[in-house]
Amino acid sequence: MRDAEICVLADANALVGSELSQAIGPRGAAKQCDNGSLWHGFLLDHGLSLPATFLGEDARSQATWQNGDGASARRIDYIALSERL
Repeated sequence: MRDAEICVLADANALVGSELSQAIGPRGAAKQCDNGSLWHGFLLDHGLSLPATFLGEDARSQATWQNGDGASARRIDYIALSERL
């Protein structure tokens, strides 16, 4: 699979960033949750990375979900790309 061009659009419900790797960078970092650990492992197993974690500003500006009253926002959805893209 590492030789393939892959783009994954994921409603992962996962927080990542406290554990860095070639798949996940420091931008918009959050404390990695259980779903984040599973997602991180999937990315590493399949040679994928999250470009948004290597580029951009703080987590608030990268939020993909916001609660109803707007008091909390998080990045929990992702675009993952293979090394070839």
